[in-house]
Amino acid sequence: MELTDLFSDLNKTGQNLLNEINEQKPLILQLTNEVTMNDSASITLNWGALPVMSSGKEDAAEMVESAAALLINIGTLNDHKLEVMLNAGRRANQLGIPVILDPVGAGATDYRIKSVNILLDQLDFAVIKGNQSEIDILAGVDSEIRGVESMAAGDNYKDSARKLAESHSAITVVTGPEDYIADSDRAISLAGGDEMLGAVVGTGCMLGSSLAVFAAVSDHEPDLFKRVVAAVHLYNVAGEKAGRIKYSPTAFKTEFLDSIYHKSSNPDS
Repeated sequence: MELTDLFSDLNKTGQNLLNEINEQKPLILQLTNEVTMNDSASITLNWGALPVMSSGKEDAAEMVESAAALLINIGTLNDHKLEVMLNAGRRANQLGIPVILDPVGAGATDYRIKSVNILLDQLDFAVIKGNQSEIDILAGVDSEIRGVESMAAGDNYKDSARKLAESHSAITVVTGPEDYIADSDRAISLAGGDEMLGAVVGTGCMLGSSLAVFAAVSDHEPDLFKRVVAAVHLYNVAGEKAGRIKYSPTAFKTEFLDSIYHKSSNPDS
C-alpha cells in the first residue's frame, strides 16, 4: 500500500493529531523497564501527553482507569512485573483503553518468550511493536536475537508481521532500516529516520511510548492504523532533523527530543 492510498495529506493529519494531543493531554500509563524509563517519560511529555509509570500491583490497575492508553514494555521483566502487567492489562481491556506491547528481547531467553506468550494469550493488544527478530519469534518463525538486538536478515519479518497482526487482531509495527506496519488487511513500509536512532539506547522504547500517545487520541482520526503510521512518520522526521544538526549519539538524542518538543508545540510549523 502506498502512503497516498492512506492519506491525501499525511503532514496535515500529523498536525491535526498533534493539536488533539496538546488539547487533550492524554495520560499514558507505562509499565516499562528501568533502563529507559526516564526517556520514555520525556518523549511522552514532549509529544504533549502526560506520562505516569508504575511497578506496583497495588496501584497499576487503578491508575489505568485514569489513563487513555497503556504501554507494556518487558525490557526488565520478572514475575512481579508480569503480574502487574496482567492486572493492568485486563482492566484496560475491560475499559476499552488501547494497550501497546513492546516485547523487548522476546526470544532471548525461554522466560521472556514464555512470559510474552502469556501476555498475548490473556490480553488484547491494539499494537505490537518490535524489531525484526522479536516479531519473527512471536510469529513462530526461527530467528536470532542477541540480548535485545535483532540479528535477523532478509524480509521474512513482513510475513511474520502480517501473521501476528491477523492472529491477534492487532497492528504490528516492525522497526529496522525500513519500518513496516501491518494489520489484518493492510501493510505499508516507511523509509526515513536516521541511522543514529540505532546508536542511542532507548529509541525503540521511546517509539513504543510514542505509539501509545497516538493510540490515545481518536477524535480527528478514528482509524488506529492511520494514527500509527502518522506516529512512525513523525518519529522518523524528528530523527532526520536531529541527524542533520548533530551527529554523535548524545548530541543526537538531545536534538531528537527537542525536535519532537518543537514540532508538538507548534504543529503547523
